[in-house]
Amino acid sequence: MRILVAGPGNYAATWLLTALLARTLPGSALTTTLVATLLSFVLFACGVVATFAVRDGGRAGLCLGAIAAPASAALAIVGPTV
Repeated sequence: MRILVAGPGNYAATWLLTALLARTLPGSALTTTLVATLLSFVLFACGVVATFAVRDGGRAGLCLGAIAAPASAALAIVGPTV
């Protein structure tokens, strides 16, 4: 269970946070994309460590879901950039 949470689940949460950062950080599109992408490596690594630090895989999934849900809602509010 933890492998599924650490791999695809963490990838989805990291993708949502990276997309949100890229759309909300101030600056040019190139700069914000670069900064968000560099931060995504740190976010993914922290997510994997946190996944294996909790007691069981279900709790890890709930934690990632608690991160991904507000990020996806904020991303829907921000909307696509033009």
